[in-house]
Amino acid sequence: MNTSSRDGAHGNTKRESQNWNLQNGKQIPLKDLFPNNPYFTIDIFREINRQIATQMESGENDYFDNYCQLVLENFNPQNFYLTPNGIVIFFNQYEIAPYSSGIPTFLIEKTLF
Repeated sequence: MNTSSRDGAHGNTKRESQNWNLQNGKQIPLKDLFPNNPYFTIDIFREINRQIATQMESGENDYFDNYCQLVLENFNPQNFYLTPNGIVIFFNQYEIAPYSSGIPTFLIEKTLF
């Protein structure tokens, strides 16, 4: 996929998130979910890139050819939400994949943090 095709005729949906600790009324930064791992972003990047490679091999989703670089450039530590199974990291449309891939999401399972 040619990265120059990121400017398409489709509108842009932008996802944002806020994660709150309901006991103290404060927002939860991503780093707080990895208290014993100062290099947690490296682990997150590895897992995201592993999931992308698996999805591309299976034909499940399409990503730009330079997705590894784009994951690094477009990673936003505020773009996550919590689920019972772990943390979901997301990227907005066109950041790492074409419009047809939607808003890419990656589950970081509880076993990784």
